[in-house]
Amino acid sequence: MRKILKKSTIVLVMLTFILAMVNINGVNTSFADTKDSTQTTTENNQSDSSSSDETSSTDEDSTEDDENVLKTDDGFKYTVEDDEVTIKGYEGSKTTLTIPSEIDGKKVTKIGANAFDGNTSITSVEIQDGITTIDSYAFYNATALESVSIPESVTNMNEGAFANCTALSSVNLPSKLKTISYGLFASCSNLTKIEIP
Repeated sequence: MRKILKKSTIVLVMLTFILAMVNINGVNTSFADTKDSTQTTTENNQSDSSSSDETSSTDEDSTEDDENVLKTDDGFKYTVEDDEVTIKGYEGSKTTLTIPSEIDGKKVTKIGANAFDGNTSITSVEIQDGITTIDSYAFYNATALESVSIPESVTNMNEGAFANCTALSSVNLPSKLKTISYGLFASCSNLTKIEIP
């Protein structure tokens, strides 16, 4: 009896937390929209910098990051660290994506921060089993995204991962999910169903 009560309490707390982050009756209950203004401010500060040392340092960092990002034949951008792959983006033309569990013989374990941020063409995503983390703002502002299949292997979904996915209507969360972060589904105005096992 005690175990059932504990599980029920956890489910209710999680559901309350998720629903608090969803756009309720047209009122945005999150801070997910502040991401764009923060990014713009950062970009403005970098471009206004009068120090040539800071500018060249930023340019070197960007070049270094670009050199580490690889690309598959079907358009996925990724990095490899400790034999684990992180998906960093997508430059293909498909609207229905299957995010692979393996690239070049290495396990894909993470969808990186902002990987699909602002993508307005993807309508459906199937995440293959083996991926454990969907990082912050991974699908932020993917306004055409209608459906997403999240495997049981996902244990962490970070801040704003699906924020402002305005076409998304229902989501089934995996039973092994340990972390549901702030604003996960913020401003998903068509989201009417979230299933928590």
